[in-house]
Amino acid sequence: MMNITPSLHLPVPMQTRCRVDAQYLGKEVTGIVGGIATCHVMFHYIVILDEPYVEPVTGETFTAISVLGPHLMDEGGRYAWRV
Repeated sequence: MMNITPSLHLPVPMQTRCRVDAQYLGKEVTGIVGGIATCHVMFHYIVILDEPYVEPVTGETFTAISVLGPHLMDEGGRYAWRV
């Protein structure tokens, strides 16, 4: 089996606790990396949120979001996977 890794950021381990910056939902949120949505030079990771997020305008509820690897922060708020 071929091992595919991102080339513009470090790989993010599955089941890692992380923080997602405010550019995605308008506020910083936390969650666990649950999977990979897309593989290319940058991966999009699926982050399962600790608390569901309700979009204020439409009322839609999100329990997971897709986040670019370089935008993920470790629990301390460091962009740990940037090259």
